[in-house]
Amino acid sequence: MLVADELTNYLTWPDKKPRDTFAEMLADLASRGKAAGIVVIAAIQKPSSDIVPTSLRDLTVTGGCAALLTNSGSPPRSRTS
Repeated sequence: MLVADELTNYLTWPDKKPRDTFAEMLADLASRGKAAGIVVIAAIQKPSSDIVPTSLRDLTVTGGCAALLTNSGSPPRSRTS
């Protein structure tokens, strides 16, 4: 199992060469690692194509959400009785 938390940190490095190499290697591992029983868990808050290359994003199986934000980007207010 490979866990990459805050994937944005790795995919927004200022130096393009290591950033692209990391993305390519992670995509390759996510693609071919399944056959070897390797699970890749990549956590990111906003998986937009300007941060995560579509070649990597298209390999994801599941998305999840722990909290929702309002249109303004703030947490929703809880309802009180």
